[in-house]
Amino acid sequence: MNELFQKQVWEITRLVPAGRVTTYGAVARAVGYPNHSRHVEKRWAAAQRMCRHIA
Repeated sequence: MNELFQKQVWEITRLVPAGRVTTYGAVARAVGYPNHSRHVEKRWAAAQRMCRHIA
């Protein structure tokens, strides 16, 4: 997916309050790609790996 998609996923993810849960599908729908939940999962996995390297 393109960089805009990645940024949108990141922004939506940041809006989820600590302690709350959401689904990859809900995030995909929120950014306008309702059939791309697997792409959201890949972006989240990449972001988690990056955060571990920073911490």
